[in-house]
Amino acid sequence: LEHQLEDVDPCSGLCDPIGTIGSSPEVPVLLHNPACSKSRGLKEALESKSVEFSERNYLQDPLSISELEVLKARLEASGLQDAAAAMCRRTEEVERLKGTADAEAAILEFLVATPSELQRP
Repeated sequence: LEHQLEDVDPCSGLCDPIGTIGSSPEVPVLLHNPACSKSRGLKEALESKSVEFSERNYLQDPLSISELEVLKARLEASGLQDAAAAMCRRTEEVERLKGTADAEAAILEFLVATPSELQRP
């Protein structure tokens, strides 16, 4: 998987008006899996509080490598260590990928190819 890295401010990108995830910087994006009870619960809680949000079924519309890089940067900006690994559900796969030359890129590429393994932050 080849791509060009973008310089992205950790506080921008996922909700930019021109971005692919959100419609505006003020509207949070729910990365939603309708089969997940926690995801459904969060959606119901947001709706019950009349919180405006946009919804993205990340299984049907997977995040791009650039979007995952922005998400990783935001998690790191909030103080999360090893953010790329924390974004992945399968710890055994993360452990295998950690042994590669560019582990963070390998983990993000794994998530692009296997969106069901995204551990939603």
